[in-house]
Amino acid sequence: MAFPTGDAVYFDTVAWNRLLDHPEQDRIIQGLRAGKVALLPSIFNVVEIANTQRLERRVALCGLIKRVNGSFPLLGHPMEVAIPHARAILDGASDVVYPESREAIILLRFLDDPADEDVRAACLAWRRHEEEKFDRIFKGLKPPAKTTDIRFVTREAVDGDAVLELLLLFEPAREAGLTLEDLRRVVTAPDDTVWTAVRAMLAQWLQDAYEHAGKGRPNGFDLWQAVYLGFPIHAFVTNDTRFLEATRTINGLLTVKRHILTFEEFLSRLAH
Repeated sequence: MAFPTGDAVYFDTVAWNRLLDHPEQDRIIQGLRAGKVALLPSIFNVVEIANTQRLERRVALCGLIKRVNGSFPLLGHPMEVAIPHARAILDGASDVVYPESREAIILLRFLDDPADEDVRAACLAWRRHEEEKFDRIFKGLKPPAKTTDIRFVTREAVDGDAVLELLLLFEPAREAGLTLEDLRRVVTAPDDTVWTAVRAMLAQWLQDAYEHAGKGRPNGFDLWQAVYLGFPIHAFVTNDTRFLEATRTINGLLTVKRHILTFEEFLSRLAH
């Protein structure tokens, strides 16, 4: 997947909704085109739209993404990018091929026809499957008793084996045959940004799990979007308060920093 020229910006679904409802939507889209700013939608945007109850809203959001995005493909699940990236580092390859996943194909079909209830059901089934993965891993974790202020989202924690071992609990890493030693090699590669973002995201999830001790599983599925901070984007835009805090924390651990903006901050920068 080649990123477009100009500035690539990631909108979470809250930001897409803000753009849809903005009274000057047309002017904003013209500004994006004039400034060569590409808004990159992801599979997470589309599955959240599929979860929207009102058909009219689903149709409007899908139409907006297609209008703004053109023919650029959906950003896939970060692990689908991270695994080939890891293999390239381990094999010393300069080119990386990112396969198109089955769920991306289904979600693109939904984007074309948000009124198709069978396709919508398939999208929501995939989301439930992904959330169940976090449930199983969460149930297997034994976080320390919440008696002290433990911080997981630190450089020391992210660089340690605990987060790498957590990564190996996820199916894509196991199915790729990656070992702990493989991941140690990958994360110390000088050109790695994706795996650093993956580790920081999982450290944030561990922090959330600790903070939610005894209150159920924190939402790891949506948090995957924070890994896009390791992609060659210029900015990450959200008005979700929890997400703003999490992405700013994760961004602080990255070597290459991105701009974390609210929708209003993004518009202000676009105007200048």
